[in-house]
Amino acid sequence: DLGEYAGTPLEEVLPVRLGVRGKSVDEASFQPQLTAQGQRHPITQLLGSPLENQALWDRLSPLDGMNLNTGLASDSAALLVHPTQKVGGRSMPVLAVREVGEGRSMAFMGDSSWRWVMAEAALGHGNQAYLRFWKNAMRWLVRDPIGQPVQVNTGRENYLIGDEVRLRVQVRDVGFEPVENAEVVVEVQGPEGKEQLRGETSSEGELLLPLQATTRGAFRVNATASKSGLTLGESQSVFAITDRDPELDEVMPDEAFLSALAGAYGGRFYGHDSAGEPLRDEEAGRWVEEREEHPLWAGAWLPLWAAVLLSVSWWLRRKDGGR
Repeated sequence: DLGEYAGTPLEEVLPVRLGVRGKSVDEASFQPQLTAQGQRHPITQLLGSPLENQALWDRLSPLDGMNLNTGLASDSAALLVHPTQKVGGRSMPVLAVREVGEGRSMAFMGDSSWRWVMAEAALGHGNQAYLRFWKNAMRWLVRDPIGQPVQVNTGRENYLIGDEVRLRVQVRDVGFEPVENAEVVVEVQGPEGKEQLRGETSSEGELLLPLQATTRGAFRVNATASKSGLTLGESQSVFAITDRDPELDEVMPDEAFLSALAGAYGGRFYGHDSAGEPLRDEEAGRWVEEREEHPLWAGAWLPLWAAVLLSVSWWLRRKDGGR
């Protein structure tokens, strides 16, 4: 590694191990390969469809070289790997991520991600892959909620009394692999106090908790996941429970009410199949009528056009030998 970070405090938080003996840089061009974890991780999601995302990574312009390393650090995940370079029998990480205490770290060992701008633009593909990659990386590093390992959502923001609120909790590890049998505690804070729900995630890393909507008001949800005594993360969400609004039950106009309202204020009511002249209050304003006439021959442009036409006529006659 040309940065010479091996043996420094920075190495202790990196997702890759440094200290390569001998040549520390491979200058050969290569096409990074997306790993199974990279197929799910938010950093490497450049397109919505998994097939399209894989095809895009396979098509992107090759990198010029990379800083060599001695493999992944503990509790780290490789999202991109080198197609031929090996370390300990495994493909050498090119892009790796790690959860470190309250923070996160990422190591991109490639030497020329700018090619995903310049070379792609030259091929007519634009620079969106490059922009999405680094935007995703920044959002994940600053713990944007989209990239949190624990997610809780309710599917909808508003429920009616009597509905079933379905709290869905997802738990992922650093490589966004599903975490099975994670212990989940969900606290729901509402107008009448706090309710606690518990459960364990399935093989898909998910837990579905039903909650009956019985009390009108706003609710805050906090979900915490742990496994083997280690906290994996937490997430928050909100939803509301309301009574059905009578105004929305029947959207047809109430003609009797509208007629009485018009009569109370000295107005007139017209039904859906009738119409009439609007009422005018002569004391509420004044009528202003203004009229202007502009004869065509009074315009300042008329003499100008006459001069232009006469000049063109004279030029055409002279061109043909006339006078």
